Amino acid sequence: MKLKLTKRTIDGLACPAGRKDRLFFDSEIGGFGIRVTDKGRRSWLVQYRTAGLVRRMVIGDANVVPPDQARERAKATLGLVASGRDPFAEEREAKAEAKRQTEEAPASSYEDVVSGYIERYQKREKANVSADEVKRVLLREGAAWKRRPVAEITPREVRRLLETIRDGKTSDDGEQIERPRPYLANRCFAYLRTFFAWCAEPGNEYVGRSPCEGLRRPWNGERERERVLTDDELAAVWQGAGELDQHRAGFMRVLILLGKRKRALAAMRHEDIGDDGVWTPPKGSQNKRTHATPLPAKALQIIADLPRLEKNPHVFTGRRTGDHLDPGSVFQRAVQEKSGVGDFYFHAVRHTVETRLAEIGVLPHLRDMLLDHAPMRGAGKGYDHHEYRAEMRGALTAWSRYVELVVDDKTRPLVATALRTGDDEAADRFRRAIQADAATWERYVAALKGEPGVDNVVPLQALA
Repeated sequence: MKLKLTKRTIDGLACPAGRKDRLFFDSEIGGFGIRVTDKGRRSWLVQYRTAGLVRRMVIGDANVVPPDQARERAKATLGLVASGRDPFAEEREAKAEAKRQTEEAPASSYEDVVSGYIERYQKREKANVSADEVKRVLLREGAAWKRRPVAEITPREVRRLLETIRDGKTSDDGEQIERPRPYLANRCFAYLRTFFAWCAEPGNEYVGRSPCEGLRRPWNGERERERVLTDDELAAVWQGAGELDQHRAGFMRVLILLGKRKRALAAMRHEDIGDDGVWTPPKGSQNKRTHATPLPAKALQIIADLPRLEKNPHVFTGRRTGDHLDPGSVFQRAVQEKSGVGDFYFHAVRHTVETRLAEIGVLPHLRDMLLDHAPMRGAGKGYDHHEYRAEMRGALTAWSRYVELVVDDKTRPLVATALRTGDDEAADRFRRAIQADAATWERYVAALKGEPGVDNVVPLQALA
């Protein structure tokens, strides 16, 4: 029977009494259909002829995959047939290969191999500060594979997992069960590709061949995020953070004051902060570009005010005993809600800090060190062994002064007046003042506010 297979039409399909199943084919795409059993199961399928044989191939569960996605899968499968390939035979061969790999490779579960990969490669060899996040994504998104031998996972399963993350899930009545997460699909693809490549390396050999070989990134719509928060938005995020619990509020504000990567900051421990106020992440958990950072007074005060939990070494504590705060999507949405900045994301803070540091006159090599970027200095960087502690502290002190002006509703307009009115002399005066000693800065701010008894203009020579 042929009819246009849509959500509305398939809801009314049923298997006749006395039969085990019935096939219904689409009236628009030849060979595309749905199989309905007497048990109520529904499966999308593609039927085609090759080498004199009729093939019938399942391409998805109709209770999970909506009709529009099934159509796309059918078109892709039939496209392979048109090019002379036999998708059914290829899938059967992939399963046979997975079975051979299972017999030849160590019978290790996906979960066990992921854990070994994180400890041996991500943490020890790569010293990746985001190793725990990689593990979390691999185990959460690959939850259905946890107990399976890793060698059994096929390219088709990897592709379908990534497509599901990208497109989301809908229920039988069309309700969205899981929202589309295209950016996560690309990130998960990158994590899986590196993981399975490691599994196939000589000496590991958990799989004979990576199931990610030949797979393309699931989404091509990704654009580099270059969001710079305006002064009003920065103030809204700072003030909105105050409505969160104490540890998340402290994390958000210290993130603004330092511009560090969110997961590197989340892993900060009390023992990593010296008596001199310098934060030095442990060598075993930092990458080569993570620098010891002299914390400005404002950041030290926020950290000192946070309650310390027994048996938890972290500054920003998480929900589980001994764990640190998770700067994930739930936290991000809370910041969006409290601040009113609907498109806020954590990485925008780094773009903002980098941009504003340049605006107030902090030199590029210092910005690179503060934000843990690879320094772009040429050959000279290999000869320079100066630690730049005083210079970094001065730059972060200047930035914290900027933030203090911006988060105060009364002084925020003064920043734009000093820096962005086209008055080069006024902008230069602001840059010198914000990096000057405390007394000069206080005098400058008083003059900027027009307080009685203070000169309206601080002489440039006094700020040299």
